Amino acid sequence: MWGRILIYAVLALGLSGLVLLRSSAPQPGLALLLLSALGLGLQLAAISLPGFGFFSAAFAPCFALGLLGQPGVAVALMLSGVLLRSLLHLSQHSPRRTACEALAELLPALAALAAVSLVPGGPLNQAAAGLLLYLPLALKLPELLLVDSGVSDERLALWTRHRELTGLQILSVGLMGPALASLVQQSPWFGLWLFPVLAMLICHWLL
Repeated sequence: MWGRILIYAVLALGLSGLVLLRSSAPQPGLALLLLSALGLGLQLAAISLPGFGFFSAAFAPCFALGLLGQPGVAVALMLSGVLLRSLLHLSQHSPRRTACEALAELLPALAALAAVSLVPGGPLNQAAAGLLLYLPLALKLPELLLVDSGVSDERLALWTRHRELTGLQILSVGLMGPALASLVQQSPWFGLWLFPVLAMLICHWLL
């Protein structure tokens, strides 16, 4: 089981390195500060899903950062946020399950950010390419990693029952990225208009 997990981990490191190598120096400013704070805050506010994994809306501000020309910052934010959250929850699950849950979130996001850094033609083409990779991976990869995580059949059945709703929320988070980028281009403060929507997606799992 660990063999396939290690392959996924190497792939995540490779995608991270690719984006970082192709990225220019960060562009300081209010947009970077607000989107970074929003991304880290949403990552730490992630909700543990029934059966397996976490639901986090952090990909939206990270994707927005990538579309605004800062994919390297977005990768660093995703990696640090997921690592910090994993360390905070390490005592609750086995190391294998913790690794699988982290990779289930990281790989789709890193693939999308790699597409952003590689695809020419401006933010519209980059957003389309990123979403074409992110959505299918975010929907399918947790199912593959769930098997490798060693969870019980009961937890597998519980996760399966909630898969359809989780898919709709993943779609919403993915589409929020380009929306955030568009708003922030007009004014960094405009991006806060979508914060209540992102918060509502998380709050659903608390009800």
